[in-house]
Amino acid sequence: PPERWAGGQDGGPRCLAWPPTFRGRCGCCCYVLLAALGFVLVPVLLLCKLFGPVRTPRATALLPYLGGRQTLNWWNLPHQRSAEQLGNCTSKLSDIYEVGGMLYGHARAKEALELAYSCTHVPGLIEQVPEPLRGVFWMRHDGNNAELAVLQFGQWFGQERTYVAPQAPFTGAWASSAPDGANGAGLMHQDWITDRAIQGLTGSHLSFTLAFEECPGASDISWLPLMGLGGSHCPAGTGAPHNFTFAYMEGHQFGNVTLSVGARGHYTLELLREQEAQPDSLWKRGAFWGVGGCQCVDVGSYDLTRLVDGEGSPIEPYYSEWLQDAGQG
Repeated sequence: PPERWAGGQDGGPRCLAWPPTFRGRCGCCCYVLLAALGFVLVPVLLLCKLFGPVRTPRATALLPYLGGRQTLNWWNLPHQRSAEQLGNCTSKLSDIYEVGGMLYGHARAKEALELAYSCTHVPGLIEQVPEPLRGVFWMRHDGNNAELAVLQFGQWFGQERTYVAPQAPFTGAWASSAPDGANGAGLMHQDWITDRAIQGLTGSHLSFTLAFEECPGASDISWLPLMGLGGSHCPAGTGAPHNFTFAYMEGHQFGNVTLSVGARGHYTLELLREQEAQPDSLWKRGAFWGVGGCQCVDVGSYDLTRLVDGEGSPIEPYYSEWLQDAGQG
């Protein structure tokens, strides 16, 4: 209520009062701040309105392929890992503990990467996975402590050009301590934050859908603080049926494709224009929020860098850079 914020030292209302009838010493500052905010936001919103691509939900297009179900998660995949494969993978972890009915363990960086690859490489599935999505990826410049991500344990729906990658055992790895130069001075690597983040993500049993389309070639406004547009990093006009450069990404709790986590946001996977080493190795994982079709506020985009390819072979220089970052270089 307005009265809660009333009573500045000069007897006039504070800046948080409503309606904003500013008086006294506070008034000048408030008007200047509002003017500056409007000066920045108005052109940004105009840019978003003119150049921002509008996302069309795609995951429900998979319903005819699910045999009457609404869900697709790792336990629904047509081919599964054997008990022997999972047992062998688990035996290579140390300090295993249980939280919420799920097991977590530790491994050194190099061994964790090898496990992420070998424990998600499943005959019958891997042959259908688009080659650029195979291997293991580094969540580089991510704002939290997530390090490795695997997409190759999933199912490809060719007619819809949509790929489903469930969050499953051995598809992710998190740093147990902050590497040198960690974002936010390593704040997100504190134990209590790490535990909550990991349990929240794995406990929701997310499945991610990637709906591949032509790269929209949106304008690059990342030079503005905290701003960005989906489709501004991939080569405009690319993305033919056998050319994977741009996808709209959605997350589905428990794999329910009719419900999207963060439906008000706009999430993308984009192949960067400049590929320094092996093709299809450098990606941008875009995350944007906004109003309506104008999703132009960057809320945590990061680089997704492929460390090993579909054969499990290291991709240099990224593999060595990651080991160096993890303290094993």
